[in-house]
Amino acid sequence: MAAAGNDGERGNPLEYPASLPHVLTVGATDRSGGVAGFSSTSVYIDLVAPGVEIPVAEVQSNGWQTSQGTSFAAPLVSGAAAWVWTVRPELDALQVAEVLRRSARDLGAPGRDRLSGFGILNVAGALAHPTPVRDKTEPNDDIDTVDPNRERFYGQQTAITTKSRQRTTFTATLDAYEDPRDVYRVWLPARSTVTMTVGSSTDNDLVLFREGIPTIGGRLIADYRIARAQARGRTERLTYANPGAGRFAYLAVTVPRGVVDATYRLTVGSRPTSRAH
Repeated sequence: MAAAGNDGERGNPLEYPASLPHVLTVGATDRSGGVAGFSSTSVYIDLVAPGVEIPVAEVQSNGWQTSQGTSFAAPLVSGAAAWVWTVRPELDALQVAEVLRRSARDLGAPGRDRLSGFGILNVAGALAHPTPVRDKTEPNDDIDTVDPNRERFYGQQTAITTKSRQRTTFTATLDAYEDPRDVYRVWLPARSTVTMTVGSSTDNDLVLFREGIPTIGGRLIADYRIARAQARGRTERLTYANPGAGRFAYLAVTVPRGVVDATYRLTVGSRPTSRAH
């Protein structure tokens, strides 16, 4: 959870952590219910909440005064998140954020926008909103921030396939601004062919990278890309034949340019590579 910032009338420079993936970013509304002029706008805004004439404790006078800012809107959403989680403890943190986003009451032009994101906080709607897909956790969100020794892993998530478990199927989600890519560690068995298939609500890209990928200025070195799905569309298949010893690699599922969000089902499986006679 993060306040969007108060630079709506000063060019809207990006604020951090508000503009990072997986952060619920909150803007402010004024007394009329519209987006406050000072509230920073960007594609990373998730929703808005009241942020004008908010009563706050004043230490020096030991009394109260009113203030404004997205820093006062964000705590209202935090409180709403706590309320939703108390009533719906079966949700995980990402699902709580998603029901808050998807249940928001739309403002302005229909749909998600740079001013108010999905709209204004709607606690009653969030409490009743259908349970979203549980998004599978990953080691990291970017290929260039993971390595085989887990020295830069933000979480200790296990590989989705291993030497003893060479097949898996699960459902996950992507969002161009909140979760633009999913990165999974996969096992490539010795002298076997691994097939990775994604069926999605929209287009997705599948790319397989080897471990220990170096970068130059934050950009991946293309030579470390092992394989890439060539077909475009709602179903993509990537097949890779590993000719040598078993090893791990990283599979990246990414929304291509122009796609806002997607729900997908990923299947990974392997079989011994056929030998010519």
